[in-house]
Amino acid sequence: MTMVNITRPQLIIGAGFAAAALFGTRQFWWNSQKKIIYPPSSTKQGNRIFLPIRFEDELDTILLIKRPLLLNFTVRGDPYCNKVTGALQRIVAYETDKKVNMVDIEVDEPGTKDILPRFGVKNIPTIVAVRKTLPVDNYVDQNLLNDPESEIDWEKLKKFIENNADNE
Repeated sequence: MTMVNITRPQLIIGAGFAAAALFGTRQFWWNSQKKIIYPPSSTKQGNRIFLPIRFEDELDTILLIKRPLLLNFTVRGDPYCNKVTGALQRIVAYETDKKVNMVDIEVDEPGTKDILPRFGVKNIPTIVAVRKTLPVDNYVDQNLLNDPESEIDWEKLKKFIENNADNE
């Protein structure tokens, strides 16, 4: 019987291929799960934050919801995008009395490449307000684009959100 010595790098690479095959399929079990995850219905106004979009067809069902929707075009793990995403989630979940939902669209995913031109997105991060499946407004924090070390203009972002939300 012949023994095969597998080195640690070979084992890691092999595990990586196995994980890629497992996670790369769109038929993975959580795709069939409900898309609402955060916050629970007991938060302010029942606003919802949906699971991130990684494929264009996932967005189509969310766009049919009557409540105004904020599309947060973002890149996972990017510190500048994380600043915008964190502020947006906090305002939608806890700091507004208006009714609005939001969803992150992860533009670093190959399945989302056609969504950017559909909503006229030219900068990342960008937030697009949508009503009845059509874009009506967008928000780009120019200070953050010009100086990535700057902070989010919280008041301006909150005003954008509330201008594009429903009162009731």
